[in-house]
Amino acid sequence: MLAMHYSIWPMMNRSYLVILICCIHFTFYSQNVNIDIHFENPVFDHASVGLTIIDAESGETVYNHNGNLALIPASTLKTVTTFSALELLGPEFRYKTSLFLQGEKLGDGSFYGNLIIKGSGDPSLGSPFFEKALGLDEIKSRIAKAIKAKGISCIEGTILIDNSLFEGSPVNETWQWNDLSNYYASGVWPFNIHENLFYINFERSIEEFQPTNISYILPKIPNIIIQSNVTTGAMGSGDNAYVYSHPFSSDLQIVGTIPPGKDLFQIKAAIPNPGEYIKNELIAYFDQNGISISKDSLSNRSVSDLTEFISFTSASLSEIVREANLKSNNLYCEAILKSIGTTISEKGSTNKGIKAVKKFLRLLELDVKSFTYKDGSGLSNRNRIPTAFIASYLQKIYQLHSSKYLEEHLSHASPDGDVTYLFNDSNEEYQVHLKSGSMSQVMAYCGIIQFDEKKYCFSFISNGHLQGNRSIRVAFEHIVQDFIQGRT
Repeated sequence: MLAMHYSIWPMMNRSYLVILICCIHFTFYSQNVNIDIHFENPVFDHASVGLTIIDAESGETVYNHNGNLALIPASTLKTVTTFSALELLGPEFRYKTSLFLQGEKLGDGSFYGNLIIKGSGDPSLGSPFFEKALGLDEIKSRIAKAIKAKGISCIEGTILIDNSLFEGSPVNETWQWNDLSNYYASGVWPFNIHENLFYINFERSIEEFQPTNISYILPKIPNIIIQSNVTTGAMGSGDNAYVYSHPFSSDLQIVGTIPPGKDLFQIKAAIPNPGEYIKNELIAYFDQNGISISKDSLSNRSVSDLTEFISFTSASLSEIVREANLKSNNLYCEAILKSIGTTISEKGSTNKGIKAVKKFLRLLELDVKSFTYKDGSGLSNRNRIPTAFIASYLQKIYQLHSSKYLEEHLSHASPDGDVTYLFNDSNEEYQVHLKSGSMSQVMAYCGIIQFDEKKYCFSFISNGHLQGNRSIRVAFEHIVQDFIQGRT
């Protein structure tokens, strides 16, 4: 009996081990099945979908569905641009726009020379949306006061814009033509103002499918010519009016529909040339405030004659990055990418910025060959990136800093957070901070999930779905909630 006792135990131990392994496997598998079944949802029919979830502490991939499939990331690409900028430029980096007087002051209160505005790429200067940025009216007022403080009442010259810091086209060459001239696809110059946008206000009918008229534009843009074919659409149809033009052209055509109604309806368009715009704004403001200007350029002044008389410094890059991610601001991210380019060259550009970011990504031991990076904002539909890459990238940023660092620069998805349309039934048991991205047949999310003192970095992208993005958003919510339930 004793011999049998010792001979049976190894068999029992082996059986127990097999059962234990099966239980562990079933537990892990059942957690994944809760998510896997979501990809059988008809909303994903004909779609290419990727999802990667990584343990933020260990770096272990805890869930992967088509994680190596390179997909269009839309605005979730902003996380790669903005977090890389915080590393390469520094969170306390600030843009500085400088104004110089080039010439000499004469005894009668006149200045013989030009006023030069040197841009540094600041995308927030004169922003109507960013609370930490000086408004356009305040900027004009301060410039005029600084000129008067020097005893100048007359400028025998003109205003010149120094846009030499950036190379290449202000508008990304991979953007779609039907996006150009709309505010979200405005070009990026070293000198940007008022987020490079202006407003077009329409008079409209309360009846559907009726013609509309442009009432006025604000601010006024010099030499602008607008042809509008906009009509009212169906009730509740929203803003479906689009501005078409060649890059930098002042001839605009607007087509599409706006919702019917009694009041004026406003759309946003891109300022064709921010430098020319601010030049005209300042000349008009000077004239109203007792400073005359001849408007004729005096080019015989040398660089050594330059005297800085006022400058404008932006908020910190950390604050600009938060604004860029929370508002999904394309202009900010494109300016940031070009600014990154100045870390490897005297002059920045999109391509130089991409080169610098990829160098940083290699230092993080990420496979830069796995994705195509064409712009800083994700507006280009030629961008391709796997969810495994984005999730891994966020996990590396988490390792460098902390979850708080990610939280500070991403939106909080909750009833009381920055994204109120996601996880409205969430509570203190879990927190989701994320960046969303969308375009036609593209829906994407990435960020960090926290619950039970565990943290996970994730990336989700759906391309080519035939149902609306709202359906994908709902499906994504259910996926996250089932993941959390499966691991608690």
